[in-house]
Amino acid sequence: MGADRISVFLRLAFWSLLAIPLSGCGNSDVSGAYVAKGQALYEKFDFQSDHKVAVTAFGQTMEGEYAMMDDGRVRIMLNGSVVTLKDSGDGCLEVTAGDANEAKTAAQWQMDPSELGHFCQE
Repeated sequence: MGADRISVFLRLAFWSLLAIPLSGCGNSDVSGAYVAKGQALYEKFDFQSDHKVAVTAFGQTMEGEYAMMDDGRVRIMLNGSVVTLKDSGDGCLEVTAGDANEAKTAAQWQMDPSELGHFCQE
């Protein structure tokens, strides 16, 4: 595993530790496969019916669940980890802070969550 992937992995672990459980979910608004553009820990998110998502990382595909948040962000729950995505403005999705506490901590650590991945439809 290269130093860049280790760095991305450590940043994802940081966000996983800070994530709080999803308390509710909105309507589904994403579908289809989104693949990483550039460097990212995850290679692909394939949004399916019934709030299921197939997530590919390091060549392994795992099934998780997703929920749409009231503000349009997508919360993905996968094996105890939580990843939050938002519309990046170009029709793609990017990793973002899940709440104000995560954003504050990221600012203190001088981290930009969007560096953890940018995913566009296949």
